[in-house]
Amino acid sequence: MKNNKLLTELDELLAVMEDDAEKGRYQSYQLWDKLAAEKSDAQKLCSYDDCRIMSRITYDYVDRIEDNLAKARKLFNTLFDAS
Repeated sequence: MKNNKLLTELDELLAVMEDDAEKGRYQSYQLWDKLAAEKSDAQKLCSYDDCRIMSRITYDYVDRIEDNLAKARKLFNTLFDAS
């Protein structure tokens, strides 16, 4: 019973993390896309190249997080099926 509670809590945590990673990917892509468009007010306030590079770095980190979350989810499913 105790293990089932831990698995349930882990499942909920993984679901939140997966949702956050998806939102991060979407937001970093939106920023990249916005900075690739014609000059906007945001570009006038900050360095275009620096922001574009930072959005790409953020996107790369989100990609790595999603890969690791997929591995964690697979391990969770294995543990859940074994219990």
